[in-house]
Amino acid sequence: MKLSYFLSYVVLFVTLSFSMNGWTRDIQCQEGKVCRIVSTSMPLRALARDFSKVYSAPDSTSKIITHHFKAFEPIYVFDKQNVDLSDPVYPKGWYQVGEKVNKPLGWMQAKDIFEWKQALVVSFTPHKIGTEQRHPVVMFKTKEALKQVVEAPDRQARAEAIYVGLSTMPPNVPEGIISVEPTRFVNIEEVFYLLAVLDFEQVDLFANKTRYLQIATAIPGNRADENLPDIVENPVFMTQATVGSQFVEENKLAQLATAVASKKEAMPPRDITAWVLDRDLINPELRALEVGVLLSRTDMNNFIQALDSLLHQIKWSLVTPMEFFIGLQAVVTMALQDQVITLKAAQRVADMGFLPSWIESLPYKTPILKMRGEHFISLSKDELAHFLKDIESKLEQYRALFENKALWIALDKQNSEPDYVYPLSLSALP
Repeated sequence: MKLSYFLSYVVLFVTLSFSMNGWTRDIQCQEGKVCRIVSTSMPLRALARDFSKVYSAPDSTSKIITHHFKAFEPIYVFDKQNVDLSDPVYPKGWYQVGEKVNKPLGWMQAKDIFEWKQALVVSFTPHKIGTEQRHPVVMFKTKEALKQVVEAPDRQARAEAIYVGLSTMPPNVPEGIISVEPTRFVNIEEVFYLLAVLDFEQVDLFANKTRYLQIATAIPGNRADENLPDIVENPVFMTQATVGSQFVEENKLAQLATAVASKKEAMPPRDITAWVLDRDLINPELRALEVGVLLSRTDMNNFIQALDSLLHQIKWSLVTPMEFFIGLQAVVTMALQDQVITLKAAQRVADMGFLPSWIESLPYKTPILKMRGEHFISLSKDELAHFLKDIESKLEQYRALFENKALWIALDKQNSEPDYVYPLSLSALP
């Protein structure tokens, strides 16, 4: 990687006008070509939900090409027709999709698919964080409805009123609330679920970095009943969701506990699209969501090989510190963007000038993605050695994770072992 490429990288980074208010209106589709994310030039992809059909035309009476498309495997989007996501439970419209970047396969209903712009997912943090008790994540229909609570002068009082309202049967909450995290902790290691990040906006109101997130919820192999969705208006869902709530009246606890006695674990809401705050509504000092990247075993193997190669090059002075830095940023970014991870591809991305926009398009960043090149090359010899030792330590963790097959999850019955996935915490990345 030449110095001239780095200079173009810096110029592009300085002049970049990408908004950190997410990806809204950032999609461009041209007839016969794959849709692309304008700010990153990457093709738009999506994930199919379980038990989804592919049709020959955007019409449910047209020929069915596939009765059960492989769930949660990225597919390319070629067109959208009448897509309306304003209803978080019953999205309308159609997506034209394909398994290859240059060949459409057919059409899928918007209710059976959600856009997958990068590989970031979130999961619920434990309700008890140190000595503090975190409140359940409240899910809103729109970003505006969420903002009305978060940005209100009496935010804490409004949030407390929402939790009290959620404890009543039926719930008495503002119209903009669609669903809620169960009051019993949903352990992702026991009940695997997806909270895929669709869009985001930064919030500059609190001491800690905070974001509004639009998420799509799903439990692989377990779709919600379209007639009884997992929303606040569904008494069955709310019964299991509010067991153990400190707000629930004592005389209701026995009845609610009996109603969910047959369930071993709490179940998060399924198959909805909603806006959430990534911190506690009442106490924003507490993180409500843990950020991770969804990697397949193939991704992890490629990631290990790319990092190993980079370490070899820097140790044997085959690359300059700046070339190593840019290569490392590119490899990590490709993992977060759910791209095929190879060192050659990472260098090509950096050479073409896409890397700054790819990094800026991410709602969350790892330490290396927050670092500037001039800071990295100013590291002392001891500091650089410590940095490389930390990468080596992480590599050992990745290898151990890769070898432990019991940790990897099949998102679809059609998956083979290379397709199994693991939600790697963002804090575990360089």
